[in-house]
Amino acid sequence: MQIEQLLLLFFGGADSFIPKERIQQIDSRFQELGTNYQLKVYDNAEHGFFCQERSSYNLLAAENSWNELTKFWKKYLKN
Repeated sequence: MQIEQLLLLFFGGADSFIPKERIQQIDSRFQELGTNYQLKVYDNAEHGFFCQERSSYNLLAAENSWNELTKFWKKYLKN
């Protein structure tokens, strides 16, 4: 049985630790490699947008990324 390589990446577009240029480099490199991946940038989200304990918590980005993640799991981790 062959296992399909899958990546799901979420970034905050306002992340001062991972600038947009770096996200573009990551995206371009995965495209060059033919990697099966999904990449989503939340423009108004900062670093750690999913962590409720941080001042950078972004409810809309966190809820959307959680929904995307659960869809991803259902699609690729069926059993």
